[in-house]
Amino acid sequence: MTFALALAALLLLGAQPQLAAGFKAHEFKTCDKAHFCKRNRNREPGTSTLVLRSGEINPSGKFVGIIRNKAPGKGKVALFLEITAYSDSTVRMKVNEDASRNRFEVPDVLEPGLESKAVPLSVISGSAVEGDVAPVHLSFGEGRRAVLAKDPFAVHVYRGDDLLMSFNGKGLFEFEHRRNKTEPPAAAGEAAQAEGAKAEGAGAAAEGGENILEQAVEGEGEAKSDGGAEGEGEAEEAEAEEGEIIGHDAEDESWEETFKGHFDSKPRGPEAISFDVTFHGAQNVYGIPERATSLSLRPTKGPGVHSEPYRLYNLDVFEYLHESPFGLYGSIPMMLAHSAARTTGVFWLNAAEMWIDVLAKPENATTPEVTTYWIARAAFSTSSSSWAPHRPAWCGSTRR
Repeated sequence: MTFALALAALLLLGAQPQLAAGFKAHEFKTCDKAHFCKRNRNREPGTSTLVLRSGEINPSGKFVGIIRNKAPGKGKVALFLEITAYSDSTVRMKVNEDASRNRFEVPDVLEPGLESKAVPLSVISGSAVEGDVAPVHLSFGEGRRAVLAKDPFAVHVYRGDDLLMSFNGKGLFEFEHRRNKTEPPAAAGEAAQAEGAKAEGAGAAAEGGENILEQAVEGEGEAKSDGGAEGEGEAEEAEAEEGEIIGHDAEDESWEETFKGHFDSKPRGPEAISFDVTFHGAQNVYGIPERATSLSLRPTKGPGVHSEPYRLYNLDVFEYLHESPFGLYGSIPMMLAHSAARTTGVFWLNAAEMWIDVLAKPENATTPEVTTYWIARAAFSTSSSSWAPHRPAWCGSTRR
């Protein structure tokens, strides 16, 4: 019997390297191979250039406003802000481009009747009039308020005098707007010559030109293009190396990329969204299942920490590594922070590929808090935050 047990143990130990080797890491992207992740993860805190220009409480009791990018050459595109508060201490925020840019929005997500629990916001101090730099203080019930900073735009949620959560408190909010591709002059000239030769040989004008529809946003005077370029650049797929960016200029170097033979033409350019969320008064954060690591999510970036961020990507992976930030089957962008006094949480409704960093505390930190950094390939920002003595109420307010 003893010999049989020893033999079984040896066989089990011998199988462990094969189990570890079963995970083919080279077949999956790391943050450095996903250009939207690499581009945004390397940004420094305090570099957000998105500012709240104006806003008001609409007849439905929601705060609606305009966010613009103050960086040179980027101020023409407006982002539309909407903040809704609910009786269960939930604050829901949406930031999106105008409807003509047609970003994907997940339909039929909230449970029926949730809107009936919305409570009207009221301005208790400050003004969202353009030119006023003072923050806007919004109330949504006794002791509950949200403070909107303007430059850079940020949202701080309070219960009484206790600061609970901050959106963009570290200044990492970035929103890459959709746009049409502009070819370099040389490439444009070559394309024109090729099109002319084609037309001459066919004895007719070139066919299949793109339709460009220009629309002006009311009150903004901005002309926008919304043309089709699906499948553009497919001819370069065979020549592109793994992880290569086929760029047009230094600023927009990541318009096209390929990985393992899969080509992404990005007909509307890079459109990533990233932001930081800080859980004040917390020592640990939990959530963003599914992955084979500790329940309390370990830091992935910061002093003395060098790791991949936690990846969220819906993919059926039956081979995995223990204590790895790589995700398994599910992709649920929900995170909770728990302390003796309360539980706070954030849920970002976004089905796109995503990476999340849990930042290590600075060595000189004097107050408990956990900062997280969320980076998604696309979609738009629609996040809910809440607090409660136990779990946030919105944990059960979404469809399963």
